[in-house]
Amino acid sequence: MRKEIIQKIIDILKADEALATPSKIRKYYFGYPPAHLAHFYPFIAVKLTRPGTVEAYTSFKEKHNINVEIIVEVQYLKDDVSEKECLDFLDRIEDVMDANPTVDSLVTNGRVVDTFSQGAAPGSFSYALTPVSEYSVVNGVVVFSCYVIKT
Repeated sequence: MRKEIIQKIIDILKADEALATPSKIRKYYFGYPPAHLAHFYPFIAVKLTRPGTVEAYTSFKEKHNINVEIIVEVQYLKDDVSEKECLDFLDRIEDVMDANPTVDSLVTNGRVVDTFSQGAAPGSFSYALTPVSEYSVVNGVVVFSCYVIKT
């Protein structure tokens, strides 16, 4: 179930003209990519986050809560250009997910619960003490929370 939800979110995002590959987003990843692959900027990675919970819904059904992070990384270019590009992607991802809260009927309901940008930071090929450079990235995250009712 979770694997299918992540894949469907990727498919939904890829189908959007503003998030199409390779003209807008160069690569989509199922999960966060290893450092040696994370250089196709901008990219989107979709992965599970936070432990999902399971709770009783009725005497015969369970409610499975699932949280998914949609991560955007944009290569740092100069000043605020990359930050603005990242924020544009985040806004578009929110719009796409808000327009499809059932993820093409895979989940009972879902919604964006958080969006944040982490600004320019050392990228995949650099480390914490490295200054902002051509290897730095601007990244942002959209957290999509959904649930599935199962018998």
